[in-house]
Amino acid sequence: MQALVCIDMQNDFCLPGATLCVQGALQCLPKVIEAVGAARERGVKVLWVIREHDRHGTDVEHTRAHLYHPHGEGSTVEGTHGARLVDGLVPLESERVIVKKRFSPFFQTPLDMVLRR
Repeated sequence: MQALVCIDMQNDFCLPGATLCVQGALQCLPKVIEAVGAARERGVKVLWVIREHDRHGTDVEHTRAHLYHPHGEGSTVEGTHGARLVDGLVPLESERVIVKKRFSPFFQTPLDMVLRR
């Protein structure tokens, strides 16, 4: 089986000025959209991996704890604009979205099992 895994294409990683913005992330968006479309056309499974955290940052790694504030602000907080996929990327209802809490999409997520099945 083949799969396309789309990882961290969220506003807080892609939009200029966001705290965790990765340089060049937004510029690659057209190619990501193209790859997702091609995978779907060919019947290749598309998986989405996103990072989400509790609004207080209680589940964030120590190295990012400073990005969270006691009154509930931080990056990739579940339900916020920053945690959403960038405009142009929308998982189909049949596609799996896997939430990660750390850098690796394999750490304490079902990604390995999903890919093996």
